[in-house]
Amino acid sequence: MKWKWTLMFVLACGGDASVRSAQPEAETETEAEAEAEAEVEAETEAEDVAPEVRCTRDDECVPARDACNGLVGVRRDHATDYEARMAQLRPVVDCEGIGESQTWGELRGYCHESRCIAGDSAKRCTGEEQCMKIEGACGMWDVVHRDFQAQVREGFNRRAAVISCMAGTRAPEVDVECRAGLCIGTPTS
Repeated sequence: MKWKWTLMFVLACGGDASVRSAQPEAETETEAEAEAEAEVEAETEAEDVAPEVRCTRDDECVPARDACNGLVGVRRDHATDYEARMAQLRPVVDCEGIGESQTWGELRGYCHESRCIAGDSAKRCTGEEQCMKIEGACGMWDVVHRDFQAQVREGFNRRAAVISCMAGTRAPEVDVECRAGLCIGTPTS
């Protein structure tokens, strides 16, 4: 739209229409510049990844626990140093309200988009169609890969046999997603 106004201005001021043919080249250059900027940004993001989590293959990553005992992925060759740093932080970090989810498969480290992540093998995915929400007694639920649904249902049934539910203990509704290669539940909008 902008080039039309420029052309009308040039023509109104006595210029010739050759300006119009030059305008699309400028737009093409802008697109090329935008692509170049995106490439630089992607490279910068890759450089911003801390060495302890930067990876190229799954076998470089292992699961670890952060200062609040949350599951994270780190490079295998940095795992000992990372754990030592977190052990120093645990006594002084306030982790109130942070819970840990049930593990249904094996805890593993994965390389996803050049970053080590960690997760339950029962939650590994490549698309949302592989993930599903499984509901249990007392409002419990979890989001896992479809291949693990029988195992999760069995685990929930074992729990239901030994627990007593309080009224109003239902977990909030969630949407199922495959994010960073793992099935997760996000609060329903």
